[in-house]
Amino acid sequence: MRTLFDEFVLQSVSGSDHGSLRRIAKFRADTWRSTLAADGHTFHSSEIGDAWDEEAMHWVVLKSPPNDSEPRIVASARLIVANSLQEIPESEQYIGRGLPNLEGPIAAPDRVVVAPVYQGRGLAARLLEVQETTAQSLHAKWAVRQASPSMVRRLATRDWSLVGPADADAKFPGVVFTIAYKILIADLVQQCRSKGAA
Repeated sequence: MRTLFDEFVLQSVSGSDHGSLRRIAKFRADTWRSTLAADGHTFHSSEIGDAWDEEAMHWVVLKSPPNDSEPRIVASARLIVANSLQEIPESEQYIGRGLPNLEGPIAAPDRVVVAPVYQGRGLAARLLEVQETTAQSLHAKWAVRQASPSMVRRLATRDWSLVGPADADAKFPGVVFTIAYKILIADLVQQCRSKGAA
């Protein structure tokens, strides 16, 4: 557990903590519904979690209400590190898309979600940093993700390369996601630059 700001605490969550995973999944779905509704779209899914949640590392940002009741989730993120591109969620989105030759381990950071009322407080940036530093500590060479329009703006300042649009996601009608990748190892950055891949 780590204090981010005076009122926010960052906490890691194990994939085996099913109670916490259910709360995270409900938080994500509720946030997506309210955010998409504000943009005139609808979140289409009866599922609030997925099969990858138990295999992933998770983080939540908690905020304690003034009355000292149970802290509530105000932001969350997850990370999966796998040996190959074929072993990450929605791997079909990345294969044959013009990505460099991605040798494992490969990180798939995703599900950075911040409650609308707490957006603009730096929480997404902190979660992105945690995802990337954790992936590096696990020796991941690359990271790949599908970025929403708001996430694309954040990635532009974090040395991510944008490849192009992902296939449409029926759960998020009207939202265009962009495939992106990042080199996580400094030596690999130089090698790829010399080959013209980064």
